[in-house]
Amino acid sequence: MYSSWEELERNIEVKSDKATTVKKLKIRSCPYCGVKQAIAMPLDGIFPYLNCESCKHPFFVQNNLFVRKLTEEEEREIPEAWIRIVEDLSKKKVAVVLKFE
Repeated sequence: MYSSWEELERNIEVKSDKATTVKKLKIRSCPYCGVKQAIAMPLDGIFPYLNCESCKHPFFVQNNLFVRKLTEEEEREIPEAWIRIVEDLSKKKVAVVLKFE
């Protein structure tokens, strides 16, 4: 825990990355509603889930950019809110992570 903002600023590390490659896109149908949309691997494969642009259901994106419905286990363990947050971070390329103990 830091006693002041100044101490926090002295101990924080800021990283900035420039995009060096163009994302590979594929046109795929949503596994739920069938609407076609451009699919790219979200967050470099770290968190391979996206929401459909039409029906807003989350789905899994495989490494080869094929999509599938979530399994029952994934539906229980991954709330839709997390998928929306990760998508927003991917679009804006900014993240603030705080860990409280």
